[in-house]
Amino acid sequence: MRRYSITFGLVILLLFTAGCFPIGKGPETTIPGQPPISPTPQTGEVVVNLYFADDQAMNLWPEVRLIKPGNDSLAQAVIGELIKGPGDPTLKPTFPKEARVLSVQTRDGVTYVNFNKETQTRHSGGSAGEAMTLGSLVLTLTELPGVQRVQVLVEGQKQDTLAGHWDITQPLEREIRLGEVYVSEERHKYLQQQVDKGQDQWRLDPLEVAKREGGVVGFLPSDTYELRLPTTHQGLPVRPKGDGYGEATVLVQREKREFLMSLRQPAGPSPNHIWMITGVIKQ
Repeated sequence: MRRYSITFGLVILLLFTAGCFPIGKGPETTIPGQPPISPTPQTGEVVVNLYFADDQAMNLWPEVRLIKPGNDSLAQAVIGELIKGPGDPTLKPTFPKEARVLSVQTRDGVTYVNFNKETQTRHSGGSAGEAMTLGSLVLTLTELPGVQRVQVLVEGQKQDTLAGHWDITQPLEREIRLGEVYVSEERHKYLQQQVDKGQDQWRLDPLEVAKREGGVVGFLPSDTYELRLPTTHQGLPVRPKGDGYGEATVLVQREKREFLMSLRQPAGPSPNHIWMITGVIKQ
């Protein structure tokens, strides 16, 4: 089966592979001399972003969830929630329901996630589906403290691929994806309905949308966001050349790199219409 190196900027995701640390052979699931990612179990509730696929397996959107890790490490509890799937009806699961996490440990910024064999054998397959699985794992985990890269293991061992397409022999890292962002009409309508019911009012603010949903293109909540496009005299967004949409631009900075994120109101300029991310270019 032909395999490809997965890069988050190629059509679906930026999951550019990086260097790897040695691991044990066979069913052993621990890294000698290294503690779990969270030596002290988390007992309080934690708010996290879980990333799930859209209906076309083109993007991964964050879904906010309140979890209580209990006796598990935070990372292991988060992955368990990821496996359960989304609550948003416009999003799709990225893992087979038979998937289980056997252990999660970290070393020098690399988090080793050890899955059961069913994660691999019961995967639905397909290049896009496999990319969604790996992307959801990386995007979700790299928003946790101390996680920079993710190494996928199955039954304690490295694998060439998870489902025959993307190279997982090296740790995967979060990268910024340039280009357009697809949003289905179904998702737009659902989110607008939620706002009309009084929920998620932050979707009426383009800057808040950029901050909260920027992970779809690889940005982090810790990046710097600045609204760049002014509004009209009535407080409505500027119209782009008469096409009927409200449009805004947000400058996003990560260290010394700058990017421009475009956002749009699909239903047209109005204080009551939601904003959605439509693309990113490098400044």
